[in-house]
Amino acid sequence: MTDSHWSYTQSQGVAEELVSLGAEHITIRPHCPWRNGKVERSNRTLHIEWAYRQVFTSHQQRSDVLPARLDYYNDQRRHSSLGGRPPDQPTVTNLMAEYNQQAVRTAGAEEGEAEMFQTDSYEGLLAETVVVTGAGGDLIHAYHARPLGPGPFPGVVLFHHRPGWDAWYRATTRLFAAHGYGAISPDLYCRFGHGEPDDVAAKARAEGGAVDDQVVGDAEGCMRHLRAHPSSNGKIGLFGTCSGGRHAYLTACRLDGIAAVVDCWGGNIVVGDDALTAAQPVAPADLSEDLDAPVLGLFGDEDRNPTRADVDALEEILRRLGKPYEFHRYPEAGHGFFYHDRPSAYRAEAAVDGWSKVWSFLARHLS
Repeated sequence: MTDSHWSYTQSQGVAEELVSLGAEHITIRPHCPWRNGKVERSNRTLHIEWAYRQVFTSHQQRSDVLPARLDYYNDQRRHSSLGGRPPDQPTVTNLMAEYNQQAVRTAGAEEGEAEMFQTDSYEGLLAETVVVTGAGGDLIHAYHARPLGPGPFPGVVLFHHRPGWDAWYRATTRLFAAHGYGAISPDLYCRFGHGEPDDVAAKARAEGGAVDDQVVGDAEGCMRHLRAHPSSNGKIGLFGTCSGGRHAYLTACRLDGIAAVVDCWGGNIVVGDDALTAAQPVAPADLSEDLDAPVLGLFGDEDRNPTRADVDALEEILRRLGKPYEFHRYPEAGHGFFYHDRPSAYRAEAAVDGWSKVWSFLARHLS
């Protein structure tokens, strides 16, 4: 087992030596306890504490003593990443339990309550680009972030906004993982090609935008991906901003098995027939009767899409149909008030309050 240190990744001789010893070669991320949560920086310690301190006269001699060394490393040796404790199963189990308790406390923090944690508690997450089977069997990219630990953790699918599958959505996907959710954000513009997010988004807009049926199919693939992970509790929520809010609402009306929806200033949910296109042939609001999940809506009164009248119309539809929802409006905010990377749009007070409502809402419906 080796990590990505240059001395291994650049050395063909090391790989050949491992093969000659009959050892399975697995590359791991540095500083990440592995092998049932027990391996940490094995390359350096094997060099310093074992290989450089002994003389071997044959491969067979080295093979004979290696299992005992690995058992010592994985079960008895004290590791700095574990607070100077050996990575035996009781230690690992306790650390994972501490992490799970912290994740639950964080995700379940009530509105206005400060998030508390212990400075010596274990925290970790894994974030990476994955390939998911989306609509029509197409393979699409998605950004998946999840807490480390056995869980169980609820899942959230994040629908990116009209500007594209950008850095803000990657950071937000990691934010959800830090709050105790298995989170995944599909690249809804994947079929338009690849490049800088702004360039891809411009191409997507020029060609009519993401097709509704494909968006729903891609979301369904992401839901399967989340539920297939052994740490999943099976519950899935949807989150989206801007056009992603529309996509989240649309998907919740079209698919079963969704436990909660967060629509942040989603535009074009309530539209007339003149605004429909080949890619977006239906107003999501017209599908509201099929909506089974509770909805959290966050809107800025200064927004021009959706306008206050649009929000009023959507709220009236949900009220008339008896659908569970809660809408919150921010008088001095417009479109995109969560976007801290866009100074003209960001509104700190509204964002802090809005995020607290997101965490409280999801904790109630996904735990």
